[in-house]
Amino acid sequence: MKRLTHSCSRASFENAPRFARRSGSNDLKFSVGDVVHHKLFNFRGVITSIDPVPRFDVTNWDGVQHIEDVMSKPFYTIIPDENDAELVFQGIRHPRYVCEENLDAYNKSEHAAKSR
Repeated sequence: MKRLTHSCSRASFENAPRFARRSGSNDLKFSVGDVVHHKLFNFRGVITSIDPVPRFDVTNWDGVQHIEDVMSKPFYTIIPDENDAELVFQGIRHPRYVCEENLDAYNKSEHAAKSR
């Protein structure tokens, strides 16, 4: 995690624009610069952009089959942590496009306890 927070710290995103979800719906759970954890694929990453709804059809993606009305959910572009990318993606660290419902806020102390 050290490399992630060093290279993509929250401070580096301080001037990034904040995005709001379309009117009449709940607020977004996360913001640009937040460190998150993917619940299904078990990797950490930093949010670099937000789409209030998907930019393209994601209904056939394996990771969203359990999500009802996925085309109305917010999606986040995430840069995976270097260490997690090696384990989960065999070293490939391309940005990932992830539905909000598949994300949790990253909790460093919880992650450390699980790693022991």
